[in-house]
Amino acid sequence: MRSIPCVVDGFKPSQRKVLFSAFKKKLKSDLKVAQLVGYISEQAAYHHGEMSLENTIVNLAQNFVGSNNINLLVPSGQFGTRLQGGKDHAAARYIYTKPSRALRAIFSEEDDPVLEYLNEENLSIEPRWYCPVVPLVLINGAEGIGTGWSTSVPMYNPRDVIAAIRSIIRQEPPEPLTPWFRGFNGTIAPIPAQPGRFEAIGVAQRRGHVRMEITELPVKKWTQDYKEWLLELLPKPGQEQRALVTELREYHSENSVHFVLSMTPDKLAEAEQKGFEKFFHLRTTISTSNMMLFDADGNIKKYESPEDIIKEFAPIRLELYQKRKDHQVGKLEREMAVISNRLKFVRMVVTDQLDVEKRKTGELCSEMHRKGLQTMSEIDGGPPVKDNTPDGYKYLLSMKLWSLTDDKVNSLQQQHDDKAHALETLKATTIEQMWEKDLARLEAALDACDAEDAKEAESAAKLARKAMDNSDDFLVNKQCVLVLNNNYGIKRVRTNTWKATRKGNMSGNKGSLLDKKKADKPTGDGDEGEEGADELEEIGQEEALAGVFCCHDFDALLVFTEHGMAYRLQALDVPLAKKASAASAQVRDFLPELGEHRVVSLVTVPHGKLKDMCDEFVVLVSAQGYAKKVSLDRFRGLRPGTAGPCFKLVEGDELKWAHRAGPNCALVMASRAGKVLRMSCGRDWQESSVKAGGKLAMRVPANAGDAMASCAISMLTGREIKERERAVAKRREKLLASKDLAADADEAVGVPGGDDAMDGTGVKGGSPAAASAEAAAARRRSSAPCDDDDSDNGGEAPGAGGAEGGGDVRADGGADGGADSDADAGDDADDGEGEAEGGQGSGDDDGDAGQHAVLVTEQGFAIRMPLIAKRIGLGKKGGKGKVVINVSDPDKVCSICIVSGVSAEVKAPEKCKAAWSLFHDERMRTEDGIAETAAALAAGDGVQKPADPFARAHRSQELFKALPEQEQNKYIAIADEQRQKYDLAMEEFKKHDVEEVLLGSVKGCISRVTVNTLPVSWTRRKGKAISRLRKPDKICTVSLLSAVEEAPDDGPK
Repeated sequence: MRSIPCVVDGFKPSQRKVLFSAFKKKLKSDLKVAQLVGYISEQAAYHHGEMSLENTIVNLAQNFVGSNNINLLVPSGQFGTRLQGGKDHAAARYIYTKPSRALRAIFSEEDDPVLEYLNEENLSIEPRWYCPVVPLVLINGAEGIGTGWSTSVPMYNPRDVIAAIRSIIRQEPPEPLTPWFRGFNGTIAPIPAQPGRFEAIGVAQRRGHVRMEITELPVKKWTQDYKEWLLELLPKPGQEQRALVTELREYHSENSVHFVLSMTPDKLAEAEQKGFEKFFHLRTTISTSNMMLFDADGNIKKYESPEDIIKEFAPIRLELYQKRKDHQVGKLEREMAVISNRLKFVRMVVTDQLDVEKRKTGELCSEMHRKGLQTMSEIDGGPPVKDNTPDGYKYLLSMKLWSLTDDKVNSLQQQHDDKAHALETLKATTIEQMWEKDLARLEAALDACDAEDAKEAESAAKLARKAMDNSDDFLVNKQCVLVLNNNYGIKRVRTNTWKATRKGNMSGNKGSLLDKKKADKPTGDGDEGEEGADELEEIGQEEALAGVFCCHDFDALLVFTEHGMAYRLQALDVPLAKKASAASAQVRDFLPELGEHRVVSLVTVPHGKLKDMCDEFVVLVSAQGYAKKVSLDRFRGLRPGTAGPCFKLVEGDELKWAHRAGPNCALVMASRAGKVLRMSCGRDWQESSVKAGGKLAMRVPANAGDAMASCAISMLTGREIKERERAVAKRREKLLASKDLAADADEAVGVPGGDDAMDGTGVKGGSPAAASAEAAAARRRSSAPCDDDDSDNGGEAPGAGGAEGGGDVRADGGADGGADSDADAGDDADDGEGEAEGGQGSGDDDGDAGQHAVLVTEQGFAIRMPLIAKRIGLGKKGGKGKVVINVSDPDKVCSICIVSGVSAEVKAPEKCKAAWSLFHDERMRTEDGIAETAAALAAGDGVQKPADPFARAHRSQELFKALPEQEQNKYIAIADEQRQKYDLAMEEFKKHDVEEVLLGSVKGCISRVTVNTLPVSWTRRKGKAISRLRKPDKICTVSLLSAVEEAPDDGPK
């Protein structure tokens, strides 16, 4: 009896006593739970243990996932969390409670007079059952085990239950209900072919190559219990290889779940193949096969579905509405009769029809009865008064003297009319309309509760973000850089460590990428020649910067070494440095097979995209200018930590650069002397295998003291794509023509010799042997692979099927001194004036905005030139390129970057201020703030000292907290409005994707420069200074960044 609830109100007897006592006490403010227990025991005849009643009150107030969809009491204090399923609540003497906002919307106060109250020992206690507006047993569910019986009723969405009730009112069949739990972020779905059974599934997502996160557990599976199960999966001494999980971290809040697991790649792949939900026990079953409840008559009954409960509840609720309506009609009629008699009495006294002064009570009462005034007994429906006692007319004779005026007559008349209108409206209202009105009031209360929940969830999320902001596992795909030094060190640094500027000094101690203990060396003023060179050589012997590569936390990395090998790594696997100058980890810790080889380049693949980029490829370039492209699919089979070949190098050459590109991209190469050559990476450049060598892409004469400096990837313009397509089509036509020529030659071989026969040159009288040789040559030409390029296969490196002397082989297979040589000679003589007229007008016919190339020198000079300029136009592979930037000894070009063609400067919106900060600004403008500032300035021994802004801000915070809530809300509203404007402006700013370059020097100094502040140049000229360095330091690496620090997560793949 005590463990099985009633179908009408969903309460067990103890729960019903709690609500009865709260209503009887008219509880509005917080009351200690221990005090409420005592009141319930006194007023509701509770005869069991206090501990049981305390747990009942706590359970009614809990609001974590899986406890209540609508908590009827407010939890003021620690009432338990989902960490331990509510068992972690505080003692009753420390926590407080009061009725929630939704309580009286569910249990209408107008129903109280028509309920059937029980009586125990001459004490009126709780009713036999309450009758809520909706069946509460479906909303908050029920579980219990009694003698011989047990019950289990799932929870359902209150709004779905309201919709089902409205269907019953309209005499329509209700929609089937699915279990629902407030705050649950997983999924609940019916199990196929199993009626009445549902499956609750938690949330698990893969984050990176070796990590995953669990952000939701199945319903009624508590966090602490699940954590204990996960701990069993961690490595045990001597069984490290068998462990499923290598590391476990937690970022829970009271009402949310957040596990971050680290696993080996093979275990993570195995878990993903089996399904994370199954592998990590994130599935539970919910059944409706044991819904045992007491009906309205007190008989225990089994219900097959929630719809059956609603159908049984609806007639009971409608019957109660009829009782409530009859009661309210009778109450209004009684109030109207009292007002009518009072109105008649006052009017008689005012018009002197009834004299009440200096008369005996009995005589006056008799006259009042004769004039038709009713006694209270007659109004209540009792028998008429037989004597002239004043008790029946006390409600009239007790009226105050000042009420016997004409003004009171008007007031009573207005009251009578209002009551008459209310009575008429009530009689015209059907019981179904009364129910609809209560449902609407309940929905309004639910909206208010949802708004409060959303506000609390937002506050909890802010606290969680603040707690996790410095954590490596704060799983937002943030922009970062991977820093390599010459001592095989590597670390990951957030790009928001440095602020973007137009130009300026390279940051030294603050934001330096090298360990100061290892990198700090005494330097001169830079005026010495050989001494500065010696210092630079000394820097190279100590820790120095080797490379900086931009990526995001969730990116997969392809790592390339100078001897032509490739590795696979995850950005999250590289430790995140708390400070830019923190010590680096060793690359060998992640790549054991690396040995003494150096990492020269990294290719980033956004999280979850490696499997989807089948049309993309990697362009590999060596120090001597040889290049090849390999499909990205070729690297899919690389296992973490193991190496695979990617480039066959000639003797003395080494791999230097690697870039990810697509079919509509171009390779842009730059030499240290400032020459640039740009060539297509499309279909006119055949893909190679990972074990093949490269083709000569750019000739850099060694005798001129020049060498390859850098390379990058750009997009082809629309016009260039069309030109490439036309060239491919033309070469296909040539290929078909050569095949036709071969076929004609074969026919010629079959014709007997004679006067009419032709030789290999088409002259009659040729021999069959000559015709056969010509046919064989034609077949070789038709079957030879076509590069669809302006160069033939003569540009391949020696050892890879190319010609001897690869560095001097022309792209078109000819000797030096041809068209390219002429172009180079003319380029050296060109002063740039001839291009100013036509260069700027050579834009894309299709209206593309185009991209720009940014060349940066070792001494901090840079030039920005559009790719559609004549000097960087699409050229032939194997050429020398044209000079784009004038450099003078000892300065050299160190890097080239490809940026968008946006020239207008776009600034990030200023961050909005908090409410207290707005109050602080306003306060500083007032007289008190000015006086406070003046006093702070004058503090001391007559000597003016600067005012402490932190102390004044702290003072403003304290004053803001002391403001009345209404005053605080004014500033909070302004702050919220500014926050919304900031969010909109930030979204607009993110659309621009403002580009920046991160400059790194040999000594680890850093400068972050906004690209669109560089002027655009269409002609060859000296670069503009964008950074100042201390000699003998020099820039050694340049990385392209985005002003948007966070990238959207693609989701697990």
